[in-house]
Amino acid sequence: MSETSIVEDFFNDYRRHDHSGMAACLAEAVHFSDYAFDIRGAAVRAMWHWFCVPYAARRAPVAVSDVAVAPKRGDEINARYRVRYLYGDRERPVDYVIDSRFRLRDGRIAGQQDSFATLTEWGFASMAFGFPTSFLAITPYLRPIVRRKALTSLESFMQANGYR
Repeated sequence: MSETSIVEDFFNDYRRHDHSGMAACLAEAVHFSDYAFDIRGAAVRAMWHWFCVPYAARRAPVAVSDVAVAPKRGDEINARYRVRYLYGDRERPVDYVIDSRFRLRDGRIAGQQDSFATLTEWGFASMAFGFPTSFLAITPYLRPIVRRKALTSLESFMQANGYR
């Protein structure tokens, strides 16, 4: 199986909300980073599980569409995909495109770095938080707040679902 096929399988599983299939594509010590997370290993597998299931604060899993995986270039495979979900207590609709860079080792995803493809921090904050909280996006304070809240929520999910 080609490395590009592994990334395609990962996204096919994500679209089907098959977190076990996604986890099978990941290296044991996988590293994931994006705007909200910088995590490794079990925390990465738990995050994908969390995104694939409904729970009290988000009644539907993250919807994934418009996946495009590019052929391997050098040591990386690049992909672009779209996510849609309801965020926070007010269930604000969030819809954006992500650029993702993958590194593979021994037939598994060892690293993934996601970034906003067509959105700024201000755009994300406007969708997720609304006015006036979105003004934090022009300060250095928003990202640490988002990361702290995301990690706290992920840790709660991990504890409730037997991750360690």
